[in-house]
Amino acid sequence: MKTFAVVQNGVVLSHFTTDQPREAFPDIADMLVDAPAEVRDGMLYQDGQFVDPAPTVPSEVSMRQARLALLGAGLLDQVDAAMSSMPRAARIEWEFATTVQRRYGMVDQLAAAFGWTDEMVDALFIQAGQL
Repeated sequence: MKTFAVVQNGVVLSHFTTDQPREAFPDIADMLVDAPAEVRDGMLYQDGQFVDPAPTVPSEVSMRQARLALLGAGLLDQVDAAMSSMPRAARIEWEFATTVQRRYGMVDQLAAAFGWTDEMVDALFIQAGQL
C-alpha cells in the first residue's frame, strides 16, 4: 500500500492510501505526491517536506478561552490584580464581555503594562483559540 497526497499550490487538498500506481489516476497524476501515512489535509508541501502550517492568530476569542489561556500561562492572577486598578469601564469589559479581540485597546494596555511582546500576546491568543 502507498499513500499519496493531492497537492495544489503547496497545500495538501486530500490524501489516500491505495495499492494502485500513480498512473491509475491520470486526471490528478500531476498533483500526486508520495506521502507518509501521517500526512493530513491542510499540511503544506515545501521543498519535498510535509509541514504543518503556522498557527493563525485568532482575531477574537471568548473570555472563557482568554482566561483559561492566561491561567495556563500562570498569568491570570496578575491580570486580575491589574484589572482591579483599571478604570470602571475597563473592569466592566473584563468582567462582562463575552469575547476579547486581539487588536483591542485593553489587550494592548495590559501587554504594555506587563512588558509582553506582540509574539507573546499572539501565542496566548493561539493557545486560547485551541481551548
